[in-house]
Amino acid sequence: MDNSRTSGSKNTPCTTSAEVIYVANPYTGTSYERNVRFLAVEKYTAHLIRNGKTAVSPIVHNHVLAFRHELPHDFAFWQNYCLNLLFICDEMHVLM
Repeated sequence: MDNSRTSGSKNTPCTTSAEVIYVANPYTGTSYERNVRFLAVEKYTAHLIRNGKTAVSPIVHNHVLAFRHELPHDFAFWQNYCLNLLFICDEMHVLM
């Protein structure tokens, strides 16, 4: 099976062999605390991506989505989403 794909407009080959980093951090708290934590994990995730890493963070990907579409902010709601995402990752970085 060919695990390569092409990316974007330049037809640059991509491989699925890149390690994927799951970036985790605390999120529960007041609206202000959640926003501060979001900004911190967003900055760290951008740092990883800027340095050639493949990084995913449920907080980065869903903070604005949850706010704009009135989705719950509690872990009980997001648990299955997070665990499914974690399942495909090779390592985890935890911000405190």
